[in-house]
Amino acid sequence: MGLMARFIAWVLVFGLAACTAGPPSISTSPSVLAQPSHTVVPTPRPSCPIPDRGGTCLGELHRGTYSTVSFSPTITYSVPADGWANWEDLSALFLLLPPGEALDGVDADTSDFIGVYRNLRVAAASCAEEPQAGVGASSQAMAAWFRSDPGLTLTNDRAISVGGRRGRELDLELKKGWTGTCPYSVNGRPLVPLIVGTGDAAGLHHVLTATFRTRLYLLDEPGGNIVIEVVDHPEHGASFDDYSAVVRTLTFGPT
Repeated sequence: MGLMARFIAWVLVFGLAACTAGPPSISTSPSVLAQPSHTVVPTPRPSCPIPDRGGTCLGELHRGTYSTVSFSPTITYSVPADGWANWEDLSALFLLLPPGEALDGVDADTSDFIGVYRNLRVAAASCAEEPQAGVGASSQAMAAWFRSDPGLTLTNDRAISVGGRRGRELDLELKKGWTGTCPYSVNGRPLVPLIVGTGDAAGLHHVLTATFRTRLYLLDEPGGNIVIEVVDHPEHGASFDDYSAVVRTLTFGPT
């Protein structure tokens, strides 16, 4: 075969191969293929409606499970229905209100609520807004004081565990016929000083009157305690059992 014939044959073979071969392969690393086609932006946490008091609270809630941001240790909790509200999420104070209860009623002793507090003490029997001298922070020490208080009737005194913390549960009511009061009592009505805050919970000072009853969960914590307070006005239609169902959903993170 002459030189020109060999050249034409080579061109035909090469051209045919070029036409029948697919496009050149491109090596793409798996990490590139795994990239999402769009950026996922997380739903922002709503701002607390009352930041001057509530810290990082969530306000009104829908049925579901939530976690605190500021309270230490972190609390994860669930509410069973729409209409519950979280009005405080601070380093040592957390507040939940059931549907239909008003925030103003917490201070006025007219609302049911669930409060969770860190490092509380028994309030001084003298009415001073300070801890009772000689009473420790353990669940046993606080429960023993409440059992001995002449103005209180105790029921349902038992060992419990909530959210990974152990302690005692007490149901407290003002004893019938009790007349003791304090200078700050509204219209001089009888009451018993109950719990008072220390450290980051300073300023909290709660009492018990004849208009409601209180369930306390006194939970031991290294170096202090966690106290859960459930306030129930019987005429509001709910019960300790209703609120305890919410308390049982609480879990606490590490301290």
